[in-house]
Amino acid sequence: MVAGTTHLVLGLALTWPLPLHLSTHFLPGARGDQLQFMWDIWWIRHAIVALHEWPLFCSLQYHPTGVSLALQDLEYFWSLVGVPLQSLGSPHTLLNLFLLMSFPLNGLAAYRLAREIPLSRSASWVASVLFAFSPYFAGRLWVGHLMLLGAFFVPLFFLQVLRYVRQRSRGAACLAGVYWALTAWNSYYYGAGLALVVAVVAALVLRAEWLRAKNARRWRELTLDGALLGGVLLVMMAPMLFPAIAQLARGDYVNIPMDYHRAEFASADLTALFLPDTTPIAEWWGWRLLGVRDWAKALQASYRGSPLEHTVYLGWVAWAAVGFVLVDARRRALARPWLVLALGALVLSLGPTLFVLGHPFASGLMPARLLNELPLFSIIRAPSRFACFAALGAALTVGIALDAVRRKRVLVPLVLGVGLLEFWPSPLVLNDGQIRHSAFYDQLAERGSGAVLDIPVDYRGSRGGGDVYLYAQTIHHRPIVGGYVSREPTYVFEPLESSPYLRAVEQRAYRDDKEMVIDRAAANDLGPMLRRFGIETVILHKDLMSAPDLDAVSASVSRVLGAPTFEDAGIRAYAVPVG
Repeated sequence: MVAGTTHLVLGLALTWPLPLHLSTHFLPGARGDQLQFMWDIWWIRHAIVALHEWPLFCSLQYHPTGVSLALQDLEYFWSLVGVPLQSLGSPHTLLNLFLLMSFPLNGLAAYRLAREIPLSRSASWVASVLFAFSPYFAGRLWVGHLMLLGAFFVPLFFLQVLRYVRQRSRGAACLAGVYWALTAWNSYYYGAGLALVVAVVAALVLRAEWLRAKNARRWRELTLDGALLGGVLLVMMAPMLFPAIAQLARGDYVNIPMDYHRAEFASADLTALFLPDTTPIAEWWGWRLLGVRDWAKALQASYRGSPLEHTVYLGWVAWAAVGFVLVDARRRALARPWLVLALGALVLSLGPTLFVLGHPFASGLMPARLLNELPLFSIIRAPSRFACFAALGAALTVGIALDAVRRKRVLVPLVLGVGLLEFWPSPLVLNDGQIRHSAFYDQLAERGSGAVLDIPVDYRGSRGGGDVYLYAQTIHHRPIVGGYVSREPTYVFEPLESSPYLRAVEQRAYRDDKEMVIDRAAANDLGPMLRRFGIETVILHKDLMSAPDLDAVSASVSRVLGAPTFEDAGIRAYAVPVG
């Protein structure tokens, strides 16, 4: 009860003032992922309840082909929880609520694991707080990464593995399969990470049994236990896993290989393990007080790629605990599996190429490079996300170190205070102006069901307006041309390739400020393309285009469709005549 209350209070404090604005505001990070996760919550319910469709194929994005979502992280656990809850709150409200609740749930799960090790209540409490509020999770909060924040099934999986190793309990093997599947329901990344853990644990268990006694009965029992775990996992994952395997086998999706440039963008720098994050994602308040913020910021200016992927700092409390248990023979054996977990995950988070202050070393020779060669692991694009497991291992190591010392009444508040001082980010500054809720979307929801063409057309997601179009779709429920998914199947580009007009008004790539050129061929294609694709409404998003582009597109659309039927500060809408 005390642990639960503490984690809830700390979760409210960390996310403040979000609890006051669940239905009106967004987190301060990039809008793209937040709106996509909101759409995921809406889509699962809409597909099951309204359309009576299996949600792994979406007929409402990338009209007229539709799109497979087999390789998309749909946060199945949260989305299924959201099915009944959407009668009480909007997808926007539920997204913010789920993000907030991830912190206390992560903490409570880690507390249960720590007690199983076993650690004392006070040491378990400290370990669970350091895990739940680690910089890795605080950074993910900033951008609303629901799939990565909800890591609470990971400690519960380890709890059952620990019980199985100690007791050889068949029930523990079964529950380990359940929590592994639930982990993958929330995040394919974490599910893949647990697959590596299972492989290591299985190898160690088999080795121990081999050395102990070559007993045929015992080998049959181990085989049965493994089959039980795998069977539970397979049954729970089959609806998602088999479509994903089928699409991977076909290879009809856009994949970004883990080459040097991708590694640079999505892997952690070695020095980020020891330096607090000073990027705009989450400036750590404690380090600003201690006067080292500017020093750390100067070093981190050399980092390459996404700042978010460098938020892997474990804290000096954790590093001190690692040193302590390594020299304390009494605690070394107890801490060994968690040290291996933390250090192994950190090595993987560094990616296939080691970067030190932005300089590459051992290009393509790091262990993460091997993952890209394994089946199902080739789609992992951000190795730094293995840092979740490192945060858990490091937090438990701190708890083990605390239990080995005397005067815990003094050390527990001291360690907790220093840890939170290291980890606590600056207050959130919420955003209420990322998107506009146009009244026109509500009007569309009340009449017809024809497709919507949003301009600029976005076929590749986060380049431009795809996330905004998904938000609008949660209101008007119409099919849209283009869309926003994690990995686009190649067939969705066929309409784009067949239409000169769609190619002319496609969203420009990052930092590409070239004006749209609507030549005669493109202009002549507009009318036939609208009829061919069954489009009923054309919406120009004025704030997503430059003034010259808006003028050019408006002129071409008005020439075919006449005057707009609706206009506000954000959009200009046209109706396509019937027939």
